[in-house]
Amino acid sequence: ISRYHANYASTGTTAVMAYPANSQGLHDMIGNVWEWTDSWYLSYPGNPKPSPHFGEKYRVVRGGAWMYDGSHCQSAYRNANQPERCYPTVGFRTVRDLG
Repeated sequence: ISRYHANYASTGTTAVMAYPANSQGLHDMIGNVWEWTDSWYLSYPGNPKPSPHFGEKYRVVRGGAWMYDGSHCQSAYRNANQPERCYPTVGFRTVRDLG
C-alpha cells in the first residue's frame, strides 16, 4: 500500500477521510490506528506455531497504525492486545446500518 492511500510510518494520526475512499466507498480502513475487533486472539486451524498470546486474554486488532511500517497495513494481518490496557495506536470504528 502506498503512503498516498494510508497513514503509516508517520508521527501521529490523521483526520478522518484524509485519504481517498477504497473501491467500496470506505475511508481509512488501513493505517492511522489499529482497530479493535470482538475476536479473541486464537490460533488459526492447522497453525503449527504456538504462541503464548493465543487464548482468551488478548483481543485481535487489525489495520496497522501510524507508527508501524506498511507491512502491517493489510486486512489479513492481525495483532494481539490486552483489552484492559490503553494503547496510543489503537482505536475503534463506529458503524451504522444504512438500511
